Amino acid sequence: MATYTLKEKGGFNVVGIGTELKSEYTKVPEEHSMIHFPKGQYLVIQGEGKTADELSSSLTGIAFGQVLPAADKFAYVGGPNATVEMGRRDGLVYGEMWIPVVPK
Repeated sequence: MATYTLKEKGGFNVVGIGTELKSEYTKVPEEHSMIHFPKGQYLVIQGEGKTADELSSSLTGIAFGQVLPAADKFAYVGGPNATVEMGRRDGLVYGEMWIPVVPK
């Protein structure tokens, strides 16, 4: 099982950056949106990857494929989640995934 922590966080906003696909072959410019994260308890999982996409994919797999299905004291009930890139070290991107959870 992956190592994770539960942290209490105040409400905060994150600027979301994504690419919207107009059709199967045409990309439109990146879109930015402000995403509000409510005050509460968050599942925080740390990890690293060779690229930002690899980091995000790895953390998502650990969170939704391992930690949340096995959790008996908390649950994810929807809402925003985020992969946060913290920096680079030893040629790898490291960061965290933040997922809001509630007690079971």
